[in-house]
Amino acid sequence: MFVAFFGLTLVGLLTGHWWFLIGYGAFMVVLFPAIEFKVLCSRCPYYSKCGKKVVCFSGSGVPKTYKSNLRPMTKAGHAVMYSYYTFTIGFPIVILSYAVYYTAHRYEHFGLIALMGIIGLLVAQILTFLAFNYCLGVYVCRRCPNFSCPWNGVKKPVVDEYLRMNPEMRKKWEETGYVLGDGKELDDYIEKTKP
Repeated sequence: MFVAFFGLTLVGLLTGHWWFLIGYGAFMVVLFPAIEFKVLCSRCPYYSKCGKKVVCFSGSGVPKTYKSNLRPMTKAGHAVMYSYYTFTIGFPIVILSYAVYYTAHRYEHFGLIALMGIIGLLVAQILTFLAFNYCLGVYVCRRCPNFSCPWNGVKKPVVDEYLRMNPEMRKKWEETGYVLGDGKELDDYIEKTKP
């Protein structure tokens, strides 16, 4: 996010249009907790165990503002999360692309150094996005107990075993039509993933 805010600040300095930064900042401060905690975090078993503050890798210390909901996320919830994520990552890339265009068309005013700096920020933003996705996918999503998240990478046999050990969450999932496997899939999965 630092690269995004730095880039949007630079775009504001270059163009004199600060609404990019103000709008994105307001979105991240106001809607981040409203959307992410309501749609995603409230469905996590860790969130249900928290007291008045969230205890998790992404939001520790933040006040718990919504009631826990252990049911799986709906298709509408997935659409909201995809839209939210696309905007969060895509908006800075679009605005930095605009800044490249803006600087290139005013080359005689800004010069090569400014143009190369903006292009460098755009590349840095894209690389940051790719690195974030990679790290999230490899180190977090494959182990996360928030199984209804659109990016969750935990395999069904492991999810089924987790639900067997958590009757409250299992009941909520089965109420929505989720069907547990017979348990043999976990043994097969373990055999396949042995080093």
